[in-house]
Amino acid sequence: MARRPPVSDARPALQARRRQGRRRRLRTVLVLVLVLAVLGGLGYLVGWSSVLAVRSVRVEGTAVLTPEGVREAAAVPSGRPLVRLDTEAIAARVAALAPVESVEVHRRVPDTVVLAVTERTPVLATARDGRWALVDRAGVAFTTVAEVPDGVVPAVLGEEVAPEQRERLLVDLATVVRACPPELLEQVRSVSASSADTLTLRLTDDRRLDWGSAEDSPLKAEVATVLLRQEGEVYNVSVPSHPTVR
Repeated sequence: MARRPPVSDARPALQARRRQGRRRRLRTVLVLVLVLAVLGGLGYLVGWSSVLAVRSVRVEGTAVLTPEGVREAAAVPSGRPLVRLDTEAIAARVAALAPVESVEVHRRVPDTVVLAVTERTPVLATARDGRWALVDRAGVAFTTVAEVPDGVVPAVLGEEVAPEQRERLLVDLATVVRACPPELLEQVRSVSASSADTLTLRLTDDRRLDWGSAEDSPLKAEVATVLLRQEGEVYNVSVPSHPTVR
């Protein structure tokens, strides 16, 4: 009878593979624990520690406002981590200041908040209690000054203008002024309106330019610039295709 070959014992090899599997699983667990610890540390560092917290607030773009006034209005909480700042709320507080047209809030690592302010640009000036209120293109009066600045045009509204119509008429007058090229604008001494269809420009040498409404202001400005080269006292571009001089 033939002899059977000896059967090898596979148990040591199986045990070795099991030990290797346990070591791999242990390494995986250790790596995961390490990653979670690092992420947790970074989260604490960024969101809760004072390492990346607010220590300074820089204000840019102010002329009418002061940086101190903007900082006070912004009320950025000192010591708060940058990532936990409510930048929308900060921007809303600054935007509530009358001279502010827009504002952007930026975080600057490691500890700075930048408030980039765009102030309103004055186009008109209206008399108010012995001073001049500066008005932007949106008809918003945002500050007062003792004298009308260069490049800003005095504006007069008729006494019959209702309070709810004032802003709309100021917007119309600002539209007219902004449409005027330098050659025309340097001749303008003031603008006035009693209704949306009676916008008028008072010019040098006691001349008058009747504009009509603010509609087609760029075209009217082109026509008026040429028309004013003629001798006359009263110019009318309310219908720009049929201007008149008398």
